[in-house]
Amino acid sequence: MRPRDVTELPMDPTELRQLLHDRAQQVKVHGDFAPAAIAGARRVHAQRAVTAGVAAVLAVAIPFAISSRDPGQSPDRPATNTATLAPAPTPVTAVARVGPPLGPMPLPYIQAGLLHLGGRTVSIPDLRDRRLLLFATLRGGGVVYQVAGPDPALPTLDTGPLTFLDPDGQVVRQQPSVAQADADGRGDRVTAVAESGEFVVFDVNGAVLRRMAAMGAFQATSRAAELGPDLVANLAGIDNRVGSLSTGRSAYIATGVGRTSTGEGDPLTLHDERTLIVDGIVEPTRGGTGCKYLSNYLTGEQVRSWCDDTRPIGFSPDGAWMYGEYRGRPGWWVERTDDGARLLEIETDEATGDRFSGEFAAPSPDGSALLVVVAAEDGQTVTTSCAIATGSCEVVSDGLDAPSRGLLSLPDNYGRQQDSNN
Repeated sequence: MRPRDVTELPMDPTELRQLLHDRAQQVKVHGDFAPAAIAGARRVHAQRAVTAGVAAVLAVAIPFAISSRDPGQSPDRPATNTATLAPAPTPVTAVARVGPPLGPMPLPYIQAGLLHLGGRTVSIPDLRDRRLLLFATLRGGGVVYQVAGPDPALPTLDTGPLTFLDPDGQVVRQQPSVAQADADGRGDRVTAVAESGEFVVFDVNGAVLRRMAAMGAFQATSRAAELGPDLVANLAGIDNRVGSLSTGRSAYIATGVGRTSTGEGDPLTLHDERTLIVDGIVEPTRGGTGCKYLSNYLTGEQVRSWCDDTRPIGFSPDGAWMYGEYRGRPGWWVERTDDGARLLEIETDEATGDRFSGEFAAPSPDGSALLVVVAAEDGQTVTTSCAIATGSCEVVSDGLDAPSRGLLSLPDNYGRQQDSNN
């Protein structure tokens, strides 16, 4: 049955295919074919990376920006914020283990084609063996999700509609012909990129609030404030955009602070309420460690910068702390946003065979814990909640799930769910 209130958006198939190829490297796969499918996507992406399609994507996404870094500054050793910092706390090491559930699950989740939402499970057939592009909670208790085609090795990739569900798990509206969708942290709205390159903003029911034409790239300076009030930001796939609901003006954010002279550097994560963005290099092409830069995209102020093997993934709901993983080794970390003081290290017990499942972490709604997905030696996956203050970890559940070996996906309102080393 055709969902009600479907809004069609303009479509450019060539640009859509390449956008989805880039996004395919950053998504999760539900089903046993996951390892082969992800490997196939990476092979296809590597083969196509030098084709003219890349130029088409870059024309839609982020043009190169002039670096705002001092020319005399080495990219491998960025300047640090010299502001007075609070005393650094003693970091806590936590161990996440598989075991019986000890606490309630504070977030919706998806596993084995079932959406766990509000004390019930809802079967969603297109979530079985499909690559999940987006899964986020919405204000009022609903969720939004988007899946892509089942085989990332195909020459062309189709994307499913952006689907909005109410708190009962019923479809409210679907929006076709959009890619790179992302929800803001509070779940007030969802932003997406149409095939035309438009920046489209939807409300919690999937209705279009605004369409914004891109106005070019600029560095993270106070020029962003000139866009007008009601600023909305988007971090989706390969581009960052910011725009005003009031004026309809928008522009790409190209901070430049994390790029070398060769144009390296990626947007890593963003906190829209604090107008903070992290960009930098996490997979350096030459020797050395990757350098990251935290800046305010509204004022252009660089808060801090650092060079190590960490990969920032997201923020707490209030932006007080950041979380992420490591490049090339398992483990999760939590640190204070403003000064980088390490708060928590999360590891698994190798003696029991427990390991991180390859899924992404998510903060609890109240910001007191980080939820990570752990797999037992037999492949059974559980969600473990680790308290930021104490490091105590416990398995959490809504009591509706039988033991499952399927991938378990948490909502990604406050992070960018990129390809995980864990």
